[in-house]
Amino acid sequence: MLDIILGLTNGGPANATQTLSIRSYQESFVNFEFGVGAAFSNILILISLVFAVIYLRANRRAVDE
Repeated sequence: MLDIILGLTNGGPANATQTLSIRSYQESFVNFEFGVGAAFSNILILISLVFAVIYLRANRRAVDE
């Protein structure tokens, strides 16, 4: 949802609609802190990986039953 949030609110009033992907983009390409932006991106990938594993395990259990 990076493009919609960035295009409409740019993080919103007082960062109300700022997500991890928006923060990563702003740190990398606005503040030119590429290391910090990459760290936020890695955290986002790890969160996605955790949810993917949980989903796959739940789906496997549903198929077995």
